[in-house]
Amino acid sequence: MRIFDPHFFMESNWYRDEYGLDTISMGVTAAFLMECGQRGYISAKDIGYDLSWGNTEGVSRLLRETATMYRIREGMR
Repeated sequence: MRIFDPHFFMESNWYRDEYGLDTISMGVTAAFLMECGQRGYISAKDIGYDLSWGNTEGVSRLLRETATMYRIREGMR
């Protein structure tokens, strides 16, 4: 994911544990979406925020939205 901030990983790992999400699966999902964005298959407009390589804010938002099923509740646009 090109994120090298140990504090980010410690905090996001804590949230994954709290939300009951698998660490490896969440990382693979985030990396897959970042790769799709890089190749032009999806854009920030499609998902509502920037999920480019190295963007800790985007990964944090993806984690929260996955845990709370935000996109399912609100409906995909």
